[in-house]
Amino acid sequence: MNSSPVTLYLSIVFFTCLVAYGIDIYRKKAIVKRTRPFFFIMAFLIPAIFITFTDTGTDYYSYYGIIESRHTLRDLIDDVNTEPLFTLWSTIGWGLWGNPHMVIWSMKLGSLIALFCSFYFLRDKIDLFLAVTAYMCIAYFLSFYLISINLAASFIALAVAFIIKDKYYKGLFLSLIACGFHYSALLALVPILAYKFIYFDSNAKKISKFRLLLVAVIAIIVFYSFANIALSLVSSYEQLEHYNKYLESMSGESSKGLGIVQFLFYSPIAYLLYYMYKNKQYSRSLFVFFLLFSIFGFASAELGYVIPILIRSFFIFLPVFCIVLPYYINSMKCENGGKQGLFSWRQLRLLAFLYFIFRLYFTFSEHIKPSATSDLYTYHFFNPFS
Repeated sequence: MNSSPVTLYLSIVFFTCLVAYGIDIYRKKAIVKRTRPFFFIMAFLIPAIFITFTDTGTDYYSYYGIIESRHTLRDLIDDVNTEPLFTLWSTIGWGLWGNPHMVIWSMKLGSLIALFCSFYFLRDKIDLFLAVTAYMCIAYFLSFYLISINLAASFIALAVAFIIKDKYYKGLFLSLIACGFHYSALLALVPILAYKFIYFDSNAKKISKFRLLLVAVIAIIVFYSFANIALSLVSSYEQLEHYNKYLESMSGESSKGLGIVQFLFYSPIAYLLYYMYKNKQYSRSLFVFFLLFSIFGFASAELGYVIPILIRSFFIFLPVFCIVLPYYINSMKCENGGKQGLFSWRQLRLLAFLYFIFRLYFTFSEHIKPSATSDLYTYHFFNPFS
């Protein structure tokens, strides 16, 4: 096996995470606990350079063709097969540069800026080292070519950051923007709306059990009926026609298994949420939001084994790993005397890091090999400005 792309990819992850760890080292030594911009900017620039200056990835030239063929105001009005904000970005980008490579470059850069802005907004509430490591190990390499869903996922992360900051309606607005880039973001919009429905008063001391039960019942019905609902929507709206190929492929299929790997992926989240629930010092409303968001993320990932249209939904729920997990571990370090349950915060941080390394191994074994359809095995560095 040619090791050159693997060596490059591992080097990108290593140096990005090393710089991100420098943020934590600086904060420990500083009299005033603050994030040093140099380390944070470097943690952004390293992955940004390698993701924006490449055409590597199986879908890259599909996006190139879409942008090249749909770049006028008339296309923006008439095109019903592409998400509206993706088409709008393409139209503006074509007007500025007249080069699809530049438009894709701006989309990749914009998605990374949005994601890192969510990290920076929460810099005092999350473990930045773990947040950056989670992104690099789980989603970074697939972001090379999954451009529109990556844009949507980054805006969902930004929305989650605003909700944590108790700015719900700004978060809701950003999640609606995410839906304009990729319709799969509607999956994340559901728990965001359900959270407000259940916990309509963030200062309330008790959760509305009736509303919680109602949401649970509706969620079960929707998830069990998702295939029929999706087929009905696709047949009813021209905007969703391009999802037909995913739905047709599941016609007549039965369950392909329980998706055991997803239980493995979400087990650390379940552990942390359980102890967050047991410890009453954490915000009850925030716990409900994290719980809903994680449950919907897990359910969507499980359904992806049966319904191909959801196979990439894990992207949309990336904040479960990039924000929820780092938030909890940072909270343990700051507020809980350093230990809860079986592990101290340092032990949990180490376990979380090892978990993300496992996720990186999984990404490499599935997507970075000669036979993978992702076409990531060969890295091509090029200049999109030419």
